[in-house]
Amino acid sequence: MNAYTDKSAGGGLSCLLFTLNGLDFAVDVATVREIVWLPKLTPVEEVPHYVVGVLNLRGVIAPVIDLNLRFGRVSTGYRVEHQVIVLEYASHLVGIIVDDVSDVVDIPAADIADTPMAEQKKRHPSSYICAEIKLAERIVMLLSATAVCALELDHDVIADADEGMAEVPLSPHRRFCPAATDEEMEVFRGRARELMVSPAGENGVNEKMVAVISIGKELFGIELDLIREFTEIGHVVPIPCVPRHIVGDMNLKGEILTLVDIRGLIGVPDRSGVRAEKLIVVAMDGQIIGILIDEVRDLIRISGDLAGHAGNDNYLKCTIAYDSQMLGILDLEQVIRAPELVVDEMV
Repeated sequence: MNAYTDKSAGGGLSCLLFTLNGLDFAVDVATVREIVWLPKLTPVEEVPHYVVGVLNLRGVIAPVIDLNLRFGRVSTGYRVEHQVIVLEYASHLVGIIVDDVSDVVDIPAADIADTPMAEQKKRHPSSYICAEIKLAERIVMLLSATAVCALELDHDVIADADEGMAEVPLSPHRRFCPAATDEEMEVFRGRARELMVSPAGENGVNEKMVAVISIGKELFGIELDLIREFTEIGHVVPIPCVPRHIVGDMNLKGEILTLVDIRGLIGVPDRSGVRAEKLIVVAMDGQIIGILIDEVRDLIRISGDLAGHAGNDNYLKCTIAYDSQMLGILDLEQVIRAPELVVDEMV
C-alpha cells in the first residue's frame, strides 16, 4: 500500500498516460489543468536549468520543464509534435514537455505499487516517481506532480559570487529550438499567439475539463465529469434482436456493460471492417453504457457556458475553437436518451 492507494480510499486513481523517450508515464488527472501543443517558449534567466522557458497561457505566465533535463538526462530537442501537459501545483501552473499524450485511464488501487526504491525514497521526498502502475502487459511510472513542479534553484546558481561562475548554465537554450526550420518556427509562434488569447466570455468561473476523443476520423469533446472511466474493449457478447447500433454486452469488473456505437447518430460515416478498440463508460439514469471511440486525443480546460446552441444538431451542446478547427462538445444526455438508442422490442 502506498500514498496514492491510501489517498484514493481503495477506489484507485484516474491517470493521464503519456510517453517520453519510449517510456510510459502517468500523472494524476486531478493535477492536470490542460494539454497544449508545444508553442514557442520564451527563455528566462535565474531559473533552474531544466526550466527551458515560459509560456503565456491566457495571461498566466507558466514555466515549462524539459523532463529529460529534470531526470538528469540530455535534452533531445523539440519538435512540433511535442505536447505540453500543464499541471496545477500549489495554485501555480507548470508545464512539462512530453512526446505524446496517449490516454486517460482509471487504475484500480490493487494495480498501483510502490517502486523498488520506495524505502529509500521516503528519505528523499523530492523523488519524481512515486509509484508504479500495472497496466495490461506494461509497467507505467506514476509521476509525482508535486516533486516535478517544485522548482528549486540549482546549487551552482545559489552559490556565493566569490566561488566563481556556475559550471552549469541557467538554461541550455538561449534561443528556443535553434534547429527548427522557418516553417516549424512559424507553427510554434502561431501556437503561442493562440494561447495568449482568452476565450470569449471567459470570467474565471464555470471551468470544465473536456476530453477530446476521436470517433471515426472526427473529433468531439466530452465533459470529463460525465465519464466514469476510459477502458479497452474486451470480450463482447452479441445481443440478439437489437438494433445494429447496440454492439453487445461486456463484463466490466463484474458489471454488465452495454456497448453502443453512436457513429450513425452523430453523423460519422461507418468505416466497415474497422473496429473501435476503446470505450468511454457513462453511468446515467441507472444505466451503465459503453460508447465506442477510437482514441483519447487530448484533455483541455475550457471556460464559459457549455449549454449554448449548436445549430440544428441536437446532440452537440456547442462548438469551440480547438487546434485551428471547430470542436463539437457532445451532449451525452441527449445522445443516451436518443430514440434511436432505445431498445423497445418484444422477442
